[in-house]
Amino acid sequence: MEERRIPPLRAGRRPAGRALLGWRQDERAPRLCRVTGSPGSGRTHLLAWLAAACTDPATPHTQRVHSLLPAAGLTVRSATWLMAAQLNVPARTPGDLVAALEQDARTTVVCVADLHLAGGPGLPDEPQRLVSELLNPLLALPHLRMVVDAATGSALADAFTAVTDPAVLDLDDPQWTDRERFAAWYAASTRGHSAFTADQVYPNPGLALLAARTPQAPSSAGDAAAGAGMISAEAAAGAKAVDAEAAAGAVGAETAGTAAGGAEAEAVCRAWWAAVPENARAAVAALAAVDRPIGLDAWTALYGDAEAVREAARWLPAATPAADGWWLRPLPLPSVVAATGPDHSAAVRSLARTVPRADGGGPDLPSADPDRLSLLLAHTLLAGNSGELLSDPAFLVHAHPVAVTAALEAGTPNAALAAAWHAAGPALVEEDDPAVRAAVLRTRLLGRDDTAAERLAPTAAGAGWQAQWAQWRPAAGSAGRWPGPVAAAAAGTGPYAGQLLLADPTGAVRILSAADGHPTGRIAVPEPRPLRSLACAPGGSVVLLDVWGVPEVLAPADQGAQVGARIQAAFDAAATATAAPAAAAAGSGVPAGLEPYHLTAALDLLRQRAAAELSAVACLAGLPSEPPAVGDVEGRVHWREERHRLHRGPVTALAGVALPADAPVGQGVPLLISGGLDGCVRLWGPGADPMPEPWDARPCPVTAVAAAATDRGLVVAAAWADGLLRVRRLDDASTELDLRLGCPVTALVLSGDAQLVAGTPDGVAALRISG
Repeated sequence: MEERRIPPLRAGRRPAGRALLGWRQDERAPRLCRVTGSPGSGRTHLLAWLAAACTDPATPHTQRVHSLLPAAGLTVRSATWLMAAQLNVPARTPGDLVAALEQDARTTVVCVADLHLAGGPGLPDEPQRLVSELLNPLLALPHLRMVVDAATGSALADAFTAVTDPAVLDLDDPQWTDRERFAAWYAASTRGHSAFTADQVYPNPGLALLAARTPQAPSSAGDAAAGAGMISAEAAAGAKAVDAEAAAGAVGAETAGTAAGGAEAEAVCRAWWAAVPENARAAVAALAAVDRPIGLDAWTALYGDAEAVREAARWLPAATPAADGWWLRPLPLPSVVAATGPDHSAAVRSLARTVPRADGGGPDLPSADPDRLSLLLAHTLLAGNSGELLSDPAFLVHAHPVAVTAALEAGTPNAALAAAWHAAGPALVEEDDPAVRAAVLRTRLLGRDDTAAERLAPTAAGAGWQAQWAQWRPAAGSAGRWPGPVAAAAAGTGPYAGQLLLADPTGAVRILSAADGHPTGRIAVPEPRPLRSLACAPGGSVVLLDVWGVPEVLAPADQGAQVGARIQAAFDAAATATAAPAAAAAGSGVPAGLEPYHLTAALDLLRQRAAAELSAVACLAGLPSEPPAVGDVEGRVHWREERHRLHRGPVTALAGVALPADAPVGQGVPLLISGGLDGCVRLWGPGADPMPEPWDARPCPVTAVAAAATDRGLVVAAAWADGLLRVRRLDDASTELDLRLGCPVTALVLSGDAQLVAGTPDGVAALRISG
C-alpha cells in the first residue's frame, strides 16, 4: 500500500488541523462543523489542506473526505454539478443529488469553502440560495457530514438549520495556533525587515503575510517603531471598544474577537498601503474590480502596464498556494486601497483591447487567456452590456465554465444557448479543454440552434469526436419531434437495416434513421412494459427483456403473414436445442438464423439454465445462426451451455461481437462484453476462461456497453451511471477516449464505421469517433 502523504500545515496551524481530523474521526461529533474567523484567518487554506490530506488514496476511511466545493463564483446549479462529479453520481439538480446520495448509506463528507463568495457580484443572493437549496437538504441525510466556512453571527451561519448545534472551530481563538511556530514562520517570511512583530498579527496568517511586506520606514528605526506603535495603539483601542460592548452584553465573545481582528487588520492594511510605491499603487487598486484571484496576464490586461503589475505583485502577497493569483481579499484591502467602487465600463474597455486578434480582425479566442475572457464576461455583466458575449457560443466555451454558468444566470442570454449550456453543464464544469467543451455544447445545440452549433465546429474539431446529429427533448411549449427518454437501444437488422431501435421507459419502441436521426416509425409491441434490455437478431426479430427478467420476441412486421402456421413444426423441432442449423430454418420458410420461434426457444432454454432472473440480453453481430447471450442478476453471463460469474451483483449491460478468424479461440465465437452494478467491464470469449482482471472498473454502475469490428480493429465502448462514456480499441489502451454529454448514457450502439449512438434520458445523439 502507498504511504499516505499529508501536506504540511504551516503558520502554527497544526492544532487546528488536528482538531478537524478529530472531528472527522469522531462519529459522535455534530455532523456539521463550521470554521469561522476574521478575514485572513486562513479558513479557506485550512479546508483545502483537509481535503488534500484526506483524499489521498491511502487515507483511512475514518478520515476520508469525499468532496471539496470551492464555492467562490459557484451557483446552485454549478455547485450541484461539481459535487456530483466529485462523488461519481449523476445529478443536474439538488434534488437529483440528494436522491442519489440517499441510495448509499455510507458516510459522505463534504467541505465547502468560500461560501460567502458564491455567485460572485452579479448574484448577491446566491450564498443564501446555496445553503437553503443544496447544503441544508444534503445535511438532512443522516449519513452526510459537512465542514463549511461560515463566520459566526453571519446570516450564512444562521441559515444552516438542518443541524441545530454544530461544532465550531474559531481560528481567531489562540488555542488553534501554536504561538511559537507562528512566530518562527513569520520571522522567516519577514526576514527581519517588517514594521510589525509576530505578536501584533498573531494568530492571523493573512494579516501576517501583509505585515511581512510592510517594511520599516527608511528614515530611522525609531520612527518605524513609533509608526508601528501608533498602529498597534489604534488596534488596541478598537479592541477595548469591542470589549466594552461585550461587557455590556451587546455581542458574544467570539464576535468580539473577530471585531478586534478587524481593527488590527485595517491598521496593518493602511500601513502596508502607505509603504507601497507610487508606481505600483494604481495597479494594486485595479484589483478592486476582481472578485477572485487572477493571474499576472489577466491583471496586466485589466490595468494595462505590465511593469507596474510586476512591481505590485512584489508587494501584494499571492492568494493561491501556487503563488500565481492575486486579489485584494480576504483582508479589508479594497476599502483601504480604492476610495471609489470599480468602474466596470472602463474595465471592459481595458480587457477588450487586450484580447488577441485573428487575421480577419475578429477575436482570436483560442489564443486568449481564459482568466481574461472570464473577467471580461464578469465586467460586461456588471456594466449591463453582456448580451453580445452571452449570445456567442465560441466565446463561452473559451471562458471558465463556472464563470459562464453564473453569467448565464445573472444576465439575459439567448434562450436556446442557455438551455443547451445548462443541459451540458455537468459535462462542462470540470472540463479544461475548450475543444471538448465546444464538442459537448455543439452536441446539445444540434436540433435546437444549428447556426450556433456550426459556430462551434472549428473549435470542436480538436476534441477527438464530433456529433453527427442529435434529437433532444424540446423546450417547454415548443414543437419538436424526439424519441423520448432512451432506456435501451439496438442496431436494426433485416427489414430494419440502417435504422436504430430505441425503447423508452414505458417499453414503446421507436425507429430512427441511423444516418440522420429522422423518425421513421414504431414497432408494434402488443403489451408494452418497462424494459431492461433490447436487441435485434440478424433477420430482424426484436428481443425485449422487461424489468422482471422476462424475454419476448417480436417477429418483423413483414414476416408474420408469410410464416403463420408453417413455423410450428420448426418451432417444435427446435424447442429442445440451443440453436437450429441455418439450413433447417431456411427450409421451414424462416430466414437464416434463429428467426423468430427458434429464437424464443433458445431464450427460454437459457432462462431455465440461468436459474436466476435475467437482466441483460445481446444478439451477436456476425453470428446469425447463434443464440443470444444473456446476463442475470447474480452476475453471471450465459452463452449456449457455458456460463461464468463475472460480476459482484447484477449484470447491467451486455454486448457481443464475432471474433476475427485469427482469434485464439477460433472463428465463429463471440467476444462478450458485460458491465455490472459493481462498476466493472469484463470480457469473455466462450471456449476460454474470462480475462482475470476487468477491462475497466470505476466506482459507479455500468449503464451500457457496445462493441464493433472496425477497419482499425475491435472497438469497445462503455458508459457509467455518473455520465462518463469511454471508447477505445481493444488492443491499444493509448486510443482511450473519455467523453461526457451532461447526463448518464443509458444505451449504446456502435457500428463498424465508428458511429457511436448514445441514448440518454434527454434524447439521443450520434457521434463520430476519430482516430
